Amino acid sequence: MRGIVFHFARQHLASSLFCLACLLNFSGIVSAQEQMPSASASASLPNTAQQPQQIKAALHQELKELLDENLNINREKKALLESAEQKTFWIQCLVFFLTTIMIVTLISFWRFHAQRIFRRGMDEITTNLRMYQDSIISFIDTTQLDAAATVSSFRVQSPPPAVPRQMPDTAPPAQEKRSSDFTPPDDVTNTTKGFFDAWLRVYKPGGDYTKQAETALKNKPQSPEAWLQMMQSFRETNDYFHFESLRVEIKKFFNIKIDNWSETDTTAPHSIADYPHVQQKIFDAWPGSDIVTVLERLLLNSRLSAREGFDQSLYQNLEGLLALAKDPQRPLRAAELKEHPAAAFLFAAPTRTLPESAQPSPQHNTINAKATTQTESPRPVKLDKAIPTASPAPSLTSNQTATKIESQINTAHIPPAPAKTPSKPESLLPESKILLSAYEVRLKLALAYLDIGDAEGACLLLEDVINDAPPDQQMHARKLLSEIEAKRSKNKEIWIG
Repeated sequence: MRGIVFHFARQHLASSLFCLACLLNFSGIVSAQEQMPSASASASLPNTAQQPQQIKAALHQELKELLDENLNINREKKALLESAEQKTFWIQCLVFFLTTIMIVTLISFWRFHAQRIFRRGMDEITTNLRMYQDSIISFIDTTQLDAAATVSSFRVQSPPPAVPRQMPDTAPPAQEKRSSDFTPPDDVTNTTKGFFDAWLRVYKPGGDYTKQAETALKNKPQSPEAWLQMMQSFRETNDYFHFESLRVEIKKFFNIKIDNWSETDTTAPHSIADYPHVQQKIFDAWPGSDIVTVLERLLLNSRLSAREGFDQSLYQNLEGLLALAKDPQRPLRAAELKEHPAAAFLFAAPTRTLPESAQPSPQHNTINAKATTQTESPRPVKLDKAIPTASPAPSLTSNQTATKIESQINTAHIPPAPAKTPSKPESLLPESKILLSAYEVRLKLALAYLDIGDAEGACLLLEDVINDAPPDQQMHARKLLSEIEAKRSKNKEIWIG
């Protein structure tokens, strides 16, 4: 609006200046004509000569006012244009700032979203690869590896297959040949060959064994409950061969204990407290998202060597705990977890009597336990059969790990047992020295396992030393075990509190 007013004012000022110029020319002409009359006329009109000068002065005054007004208008217009330019500049700056903030925000959100998707995808891929590896390895026929598995000090020797109660009279030759496979071969060459054949079955792409493994994994049930019922029906119908074949299949896939045909376990079943390292592992992983993977790896058989497995009642309790762990609204605190019927077995007392020096401490039966001290009794491990004294540590699957453990054993420092006065005949002294050296080796192995981060293997070795070793070595083993328990208790206090 102001621009339109300034435009019309400027046109009016120009027209006014043009009119003034015309009037000045006209006044000059009139003054020249007025000077021509005679002296008589000039004498008669004395005031007429002064009129053009007055008109000229008035015109000059009006022209000056118009010029001043034009100057003021130009100044106002210039100030208005400058203010408009400043306003436009600041508006552009504000728009640029807001656009930059929006771009940075979008990039940040996209980055966080991409990182989250990438991490979730990597976790899923890692979990699927682990499950696939465990499933493939569990499919391998490990009957030929039983003889080689005796080198592990953690393996529980399974009893040899017993003679069936009643054998069918008309058994086909193929079944008789299959029943003879239950006895592991003693030839080392056959054992080694069976080991390589088993691995070639896994890593040979496109072979018949790979297709058989995929088919078996697809047909494998999620729970052994149906197979256990079939085994019970086979026992009732006195079908020995189908019973043994199904028992082998169950042991391939599931970590469950199944009695042989002629055996009946009359002892009380194990509770989770009889496996303190498993109980502690469940407590440590319960608050996080890895508890489902931990329980699935406990229920599935993912080892090449034979495993005793959990009792059927304990296995069913672990399956119920797995179903509870998959619930996102599962209880996380110890008090709530203890009241839940699916997790009450975690807080049950041990069912097997242990030696006085190996009684479990109360800290292992609850989640909200405080840090253990060096004077508390260590965690025991209850096994149905005694582990051989001079048996070496568990076999390793990696050459690099084995080399590292050997170097740790060579450099580890274990205080030697003090010399004692022998109370037995001299013929027994060499045997006692062999026993002492075996426990020293186990202590060194425990230190090596701690250095590579395998706390469970170290706990098993230390508990074995505490049960049977001399007092000085027991004291050293208790000290190491208490340090491990102190580290684990810190993890429990973080999520319980």
